[in-house]
Amino acid sequence: MQASVERDAVLTGNGHAVTAVCFGQSASTMLVGNYATELQTWRRRQGEVEPARRLSLIEFSDFEYSGRRGMLAPPTPEGPVEFLARISNTQRVLAATNEGLIVSLVSENDQADVAWAMKHGRSYPSWGPPYAISRDGQWFATWSLDSVKHKKHSVSLWRLGDEGTLSDNARILEGYESPHTLREIAISPDGHWLVATFNYAWQSPNLVVWELDADGSGERTAVLEDQLEDVAEDVVNDTQPRMEPEGPDPGRSRRTPGPGVHRGPVTDMAFSPDGRWLISGDQLGGLYIWRFRETGKPRLVRTLWAQMDSGGGYGGVTSLDISPDGRWLVTGGSDHTARLWRLDGKGGIEKAAVLEPSIEREDPEDEDRSALGTVQDVAFSPDGNWILLGVSAGFGTGKGVAELWRLDPARQEGAD
Repeated sequence: MQASVERDAVLTGNGHAVTAVCFGQSASTMLVGNYATELQTWRRRQGEVEPARRLSLIEFSDFEYSGRRGMLAPPTPEGPVEFLARISNTQRVLAATNEGLIVSLVSENDQADVAWAMKHGRSYPSWGPPYAISRDGQWFATWSLDSVKHKKHSVSLWRLGDEGTLSDNARILEGYESPHTLREIAISPDGHWLVATFNYAWQSPNLVVWELDADGSGERTAVLEDQLEDVAEDVVNDTQPRMEPEGPDPGRSRRTPGPGVHRGPVTDMAFSPDGRWLISGDQLGGLYIWRFRETGKPRLVRTLWAQMDSGGGYGGVTSLDISPDGRWLVTGGSDHTARLWRLDGKGGIEKAAVLEPSIEREDPEDEDRSALGTVQDVAFSPDGNWILLGVSAGFGTGKGVAELWRLDPARQEGAD
């Protein structure tokens, strides 16, 4: 059964490749971050979507670019807007860049104004530093400064103030330090659990869980490595064991998701609104569903290929988001598609629709899907009826769009 989801608007003119998206306090306001450290605000009025304001975040930083070698240098010293998230039940939005600039914005009257900004360290030792915010608006997490100074990777945790500011002193979560890069962070809706993944290059990651106290201190409750010992007896694996033919880099051959921690770097994670489920996606296209228990040790209940097209090709999961009612999951992929999934609240998942963004090919006869770019970020509106996609047609091209899609849960294609 396919869900009814339709493209409502294509938001062009975002200044550069799109890297992050989110909604404001309602579905009528949208924020789009780009590769040039800019935010474009959009508003929807009487069925029409129009640009409201473009804001450069670079003016709030005096940081001198570190000059990474071997990577495409962004056009500004702070790099792409890496993270955008609305603080629940407020008009505040937090934005963060690839180089550690963290900005609190007020989003009201279809505008976004910077209220506060801070600089967290220097260049993170990986492309795309991790950021996370709890749904209750209490906590914000990112990497610890020791990740850069001493290559001891852990998590910094701040309490969020009423004005969207961060507490003066961050707590470093103890009980686990890794020489490998901190890749992703997720915080449970009630702020009680924090999950982080660490990995080196394309090796299988470690998944680490902390139980958070009211003061922000944390006790490590689980470290899941490679093969899992505690797997649900009825774990569902939606693929047959297979290896992709070796490509240019045999070390990156994609392995089937199975009863273990991800086979490739985790690219995004999210808790369900009730905190009972954790869903994670990886760079090889795997999607994992975990049952989160009171012991703080997740139990794997399902794995599947999230971004596999009808021709058997693969695309990595770049981002994911769960609807506020917990009934829907949307994933973005490097195969130029987003996918909508129906969740049953019991660990079950069913693909409901494929969303194909509308970036035009420079060569109409080129059948290579990579020319169409990547769905970099996805977000549900606060009411769950709208989906926002951020799409980049390659950072070197400077092209990108955001797309607004309408989800009608009451109407299903194929229904009587």
